[in-house]
Amino acid sequence: MFSENGKISGRQMNRLLILDLFAVSCMVLPRLLPDICGRQGFFAVAAGAGAAILSALLYTKTARCYTDNFFAFARRQTAAVPAVIFALFFMIKFLLSAVFVLKMFSEIINRTFLTEMHEKVIAALMILTALYSVSKGIETRGRLGELLFWAVLIPIIVVVILSAAQIVPDRIFPMTADDAGEIFDGTLLTAAVFSVFEFLLFSMPYVRGSRPVFHFCAWAAAAAAALTIFIYVACIGVLSVEGAGAEHWPTVILMQVIRFPGYFLSRQDGLMLAFWMGSVFILLSGYIFYTDELTKQLFPKKYFKGTMILWLILVYGLFWLIQDYGRFEAVYWRLMTFAGMPVSLLISAWLLISCKFKRGKEGGRA
Repeated sequence: MFSENGKISGRQMNRLLILDLFAVSCMVLPRLLPDICGRQGFFAVAAGAGAAILSALLYTKTARCYTDNFFAFARRQTAAVPAVIFALFFMIKFLLSAVFVLKMFSEIINRTFLTEMHEKVIAALMILTALYSVSKGIETRGRLGELLFWAVLIPIIVVVILSAAQIVPDRIFPMTADDAGEIFDGTLLTAAVFSVFEFLLFSMPYVRGSRPVFHFCAWAAAAAAALTIFIYVACIGVLSVEGAGAEHWPTVILMQVIRFPGYFLSRQDGLMLAFWMGSVFILLSGYIFYTDELTKQLFPKKYFKGTMILWLILVYGLFWLIQDYGRFEAVYWRLMTFAGMPVSLLISAWLLISCKFKRGKEGGRA
């Protein structure tokens, strides 16, 4: 029997985070890092994941300061106006990220698999599917994460293993100083891709026994980084740095190139993408769910159940306005790298310091 207590376990949160991280990293980093870091892109992934683990530590420490919700805590630590600004910032960021995830998903499926289906139809189907998860609450998200976890990751792991036989070592080694490129820029990009850890500010009150949460976060970052590194190495080892950089979606091309033993699948890339859709579904529904939660916190008296539908309609409407995916992607990652991620960290650090300072003063008076 499932308990209906509005909580998820630490393991469920861990699996949700891995799927959230992997949904974007496995597609975006092999696409962008070859032009930035060349052969040494996997160093950027490892360093970016390390930075993300540190950010997870900050977010978990901040979230441990409260048991109610983010907005109420922010209002206690600052004032009504700054708390509203913080909440609106995260709402805008989550909505923009939801638009990006939806656009990326429809672009990949339309370009590589369902070429006869219009991308707006593909996006509409994903929106309707995400509505189910959002409407059912955090417990359903946790259960879906557990159900989809191995279904998503095992096929991807199989592809990576099968690709090992086709990797050309000369395309990876030797590494020279010239191959390093802009590793720092690649690290920042990876950290931005992994910035989904900011979900912890909103999910921690829902986690049963939240004390070991950072342990789960570190494992989530390490697992997602390891899988992304393996995919990146496979992409440049099979396609070469130049070849991977020239492809729109090198991860999908890798799936097309690799053949299962016996050739019992003619389009294994379609099968892999079908499983990958599960991680996109989890991530997209997460962005909408936490936006809806913030709406509930900001407007408790005016909130109604259909608000989540309005957010999904807004995301879909913004999706319609985007004509050039490449330009939108470039602008989006610049915003996340140099504004979205740093501001999230600053807000969390400010609230944590304020909380510690107030507790220190109260302890001194006692």
